[in-house]
Amino acid sequence: MTDNSFCIKVRKDVISILKKLEIFQENAFSPEDHYADSVKEVAREGTHWDIIREVWNTHSYDLLLVDNSIFQFHKVGEDLRYCFMQNPKVKVSWEEFLHKNHLREDDIEPEMLQMCRGCYDNGDDDSCYQIVANPVYFRYDVSGMQYKEGLHPFSHLHVGLHNEIRLPISKVITPEMFVQFVVKMTYPELWKEKMRDGRIAEFNKTVKNGCIVVPNDKWNEQDKYDLFFVYLNSATL
Repeated sequence: MTDNSFCIKVRKDVISILKKLEIFQENAFSPEDHYADSVKEVAREGTHWDIIREVWNTHSYDLLLVDNSIFQFHKVGEDLRYCFMQNPKVKVSWEEFLHKNHLREDDIEPEMLQMCRGCYDNGDDDSCYQIVANPVYFRYDVSGMQYKEGLHPFSHLHVGLHNEIRLPISKVITPEMFVQFVVKMTYPELWKEKMRDGRIAEFNKTVKNGCIVVPNDKWNEQDKYDLFFVYLNSATL
């Protein structure tokens, strides 16, 4: 994957699928490292909330979703880093908001109802949100310098923060493959709905095809002893 093709994949292919899924909000992608030093500092020991709040405050994201979850995509040489952080504050439905405040719409005076609606629409009160106890964090890395046979995979997936989980992957995955995985795992009901109406069916069939095999010198005998993900192109299935 060249630098140009990487940029095209993020700016065109990834944004296109996010728009079809109706969860795209903002494009702030830059091929340069535009992530604030303060984010990198907080990320060393901070909580999920600490990190994503600093990401928002410093605009250190590449793509922002409608629920304010974020994607980051970065490439330096052959090294890749894709990251997804779910917003741990999820907006509840209007009905849930009323229930949490012990209100019934039919019993509220029009003026008070308008004030409640404004509070809900603007997200001005904590009762507008549900806190996700275990928000999703996925990070995909490709690193030639850090590769150690049988210990540190060349291509791997991190799940969660502040742990040593690295799930080896036998291919180098594309930004759009990462997005497919993230959305399917994080928003399963949305994924099922969009698959039913056919908007993303073709994308889902072919998205694997852009993934390339990990180079032989980065996929050795010791690596194959571990549990690892094998990506097969759709033509071979």
